[in-house]
Amino acid sequence: LQAMQWFLDAADSFQKDKSFNMGTHCIAQASLIALQLKVTDTRIINLTPPEARVIMAQRGSFKDALIIANAFGLNRYEEWMAPVYQQVMMNGNLTYMDEFMQLVPPPINVTTPNNNSGSNYSNAHPFATLFLDILKRYKQDPNKQARTSTLKKIITQHLKDKFLAYDIAREMHFDDIAKDLVLNTPGLDYFRGFNSTESLMGTPLPPFGGIASPSSLVNF
Repeated sequence: LQAMQWFLDAADSFQKDKSFNMGTHCIAQASLIALQLKVTDTRIINLTPPEARVIMAQRGSFKDALIIANAFGLNRYEEWMAPVYQQVMMNGNLTYMDEFMQLVPPPINVTTPNNNSGSNYSNAHPFATLFLDILKRYKQDPNKQARTSTLKKIITQHLKDKFLAYDIAREMHFDDIAKDLVLNTPGLDYFRGFNSTESLMGTPLPPFGGIASPSSLVNF
């Protein structure tokens, strides 16, 4: 408790001197100590960066993981991908994704080749890159069949960009989701429709509702 108070006092002093970076660092360390007092079954202080990454991914509470990330300088988009995939896709912790998108700044997105509308996916959803990165990891996951129901929930419940949702559904041959999106999204049939023949990365797709060959899938 005394160490936590020292960090808080130091943060206050640094902020008065306009040393905001040091003040923020002290607040992060004080928050970590407070979390350690609450979490008695796991050591979360005095970790190496690799150890901190492991603990960060294991915490089912996103806010706990954020405290760890801030304390060890890991609060960057690329550092979050392993924890997000572990908690959301492997553990089915969809609340984690909601809190992540609320509290972490979105990455810079790029336009993908199959975006026939000519607009960046991020115009409709700033976390488009996140969903594409989850899809990439899903394709590489040896146990991906066990994650399919979670991926479908993410597409239907968390992905607001219906054009991207449709492209992912087509890519993964979730025909029921794709057809529902076409029926309920104005303009989607015009820009995508049933005649789209390219995947997210520009490779050929089978006819809508058909059986995919391995070569038709995105190879990340």
